[in-house]
Amino acid sequence: MLGTIGVWVAQQPAASVWDGVFSATQAERGRVVYERHCSRCHGDDLVARGGSPLAGEGFVRNWEARSVERLFRTIRDTMPPQGAGTLRESDALDVVAYVLGRNGFPAGASELVPDAEALARIHIVGQAGPSPLRNGALVRVAGCLGKDADGAWLLTDATQPEVTTLDPERATNRLSTSAPAQSARTIGLLNVFPSPSAHIGRTLQAKGFLVREPAGDRVNVVTWEALDSSCGR
Repeated sequence: MLGTIGVWVAQQPAASVWDGVFSATQAERGRVVYERHCSRCHGDDLVARGGSPLAGEGFVRNWEARSVERLFRTIRDTMPPQGAGTLRESDALDVVAYVLGRNGFPAGASELVPDAEALARIHIVGQAGPSPLRNGALVRVAGCLGKDADGAWLLTDATQPEVTTLDPERATNRLSTSAPAQSARTIGLLNVFPSPSAHIGRTLQAKGFLVREPAGDRVNVVTWEALDSSCGR
């Protein structure tokens, strides 16, 4: 488990795959690359023979709430299995556009570009919006660090827990609760190590496994990061 101190940088607005983030021309280029390098495992219909589904409910279930940057990085760095890392960056982006198009996400006027921070702000969500988080999901949450009456760690004015990974984050992709009272949500923190005592009253981002309980959600913490912003109190 790891605790760190980070600097919060103002975030650009988040987007989703419903915002026309790729062009039809880019998706067509991606089709050519896909048929050459990917269809052997994932099939012409993208639902997979020997690989993970890249279309339909299986794709949305596996990738919902994750970023286009992560999908791009997975394709670029690990595909195809027999030649991982051999795809050009532009080809990997084109394949992402093709996959998004085949899943019914609309094309727009602009193309996806190899800008990790911009891609990280584009989230993959189903047409009905994000599904409820399951118990045990790996999530991140930010809020004002404090303790309850029994001395247990908690975050007040906390953000809504969201699906995450344990990959290192760029500053522009960190959560923020810079407003004095962003919500009335309180999230309990379990197994926080090392002790964050020096950061009480500051905004803290935690990643860990969601514990759904009738009395309120808690997070079994894997990593935490004190952000460079006070709680405004």
